[in-house]
Amino acid sequence: RVFVVHMPPNLGFKVIQKAREIKMMEEGYVWLLTDGMTNWIGSNERGSSLENIQGLLGVRSYIPKSKELEHFSLRWKKKFEKDDLKLNVFALRAYDSITALAKAVEKISIRTLRYDNGSVSSNDMTDMVTLGVSRHGPSLLKSLSDVRFKGLAGEFKLINRQLESSTFEIIN
Repeated sequence: RVFVVHMPPNLGFKVIQKAREIKMMEEGYVWLLTDGMTNWIGSNERGSSLENIQGLLGVRSYIPKSKELEHFSLRWKKKFEKDDLKLNVFALRAYDSITALAKAVEKISIRTLRYDNGSVSSNDMTDMVTLGVSRHGPSLLKSLSDVRFKGLAGEFKLINRQLESSTFEIIN
């Protein structure tokens, strides 16, 4: 029997724990983890350590080792030592995304951010309706599309407004 575990990590690790309890991790069973779960292995998600996935096969985004990543990881550990927050691919991509946005803003030399306020004609408005729209949107989008650099999670490059697909590694 083959099981594909494709669900939020907190639920997926509970399913795996139950499967162990009822002896479904033995010969005759195959368990495959999708990247949504495997990317969390080693993070602060409870039960997500490598020991807990023995007997499972998963794929996750490959993060190449680099001096920059090593230094960033050390700074992260010092800053969040008490919180036990560990880095994962999602945190690294978020950091790279903010770096890309900063590079794009620098490239178009925005000195003052200007916004156009939307016209609100309803008394039934939310805070989202009152947000302005940046006048720099089109030029910022173009600039962001052209940004390329070696980030913490690997090469950062947008193709058709999407982050270039990452390489995967197999975890067993």
